[in-house]
Amino acid sequence: LNLCAFIFLADPHLRFWGLALASGLGATMNLIWLLKGLSGIGIKLEWGFLFLETFKVVLGALVMGVATWGTLKGMEAMPLPLGRLFNFVIPVAVGSGIYFYWGKTMKISGLSWILESRKGK
Repeated sequence: LNLCAFIFLADPHLRFWGLALASGLGATMNLIWLLKGLSGIGIKLEWGFLFLETFKVVLGALVMGVATWGTLKGMEAMPLPLGRLFNFVIPVAVGSGIYFYWGKTMKISGLSWILESRKGK
């Protein structure tokens, strides 16, 4: 899908959107095939747990995005040396910290699993 979007879309702006759309559609198709394969070998998923975790992750990403955007807007108003570098690094660091804090506070299972597996090393 990405190759088709890259080849058949001549406008660079449309190509950008086409690549994003193709990546999203490809990931969705991959998920559908994996879910069909899991049910085919008898693995049952806990849908309630998955929906709750998805809700936590999406809400955390929304909070992170708003915080990152707000930090960037605040940084753009300040004349800093190496402004472009700081306009990238500081909002990303703030967003990462907020998402990490959100994940710990909301007990997102994937983050908990990663942190617990790191303790054993």
